[in-house]
Amino acid sequence: MELATGDWIFIIDADELLTEKTKKLLFPFINNELSKKEDTKYHIYYFKNINKAINNNAEFGYYKRTLFRNNLGIKFFRPIHEEIYHPEKELVIVNCNNLELIHRDHE
Repeated sequence: MELATGDWIFIIDADELLTEKTKKLLFPFINNELSKKEDTKYHIYYFKNINKAINNNAEFGYYKRTLFRNNLGIKFFRPIHEEIYHPEKELVIVNCNNLELIHRDHE
């Protein structure tokens, strides 16, 4: 994350994709809803993670941390299934019901 230069950090795994709906909503969500609100500075936005099996049956799995502001001192811990934390500030988790990722099983 130290090398990221943008205003936001967006994290998904190699086996995850944005849904078409999320592709349309993501930038308006950032530009209109978040960027102008200082009280959302330490919010971590969790997207719905939809598990999509090989037979293409989609099922809601869990919410996954996906989006947060850059340059706040947020750090990772754990090398696998990493999580984020801030050494001094409490991070606020916000579940975004209308923003989704598709997690594809290995084929």
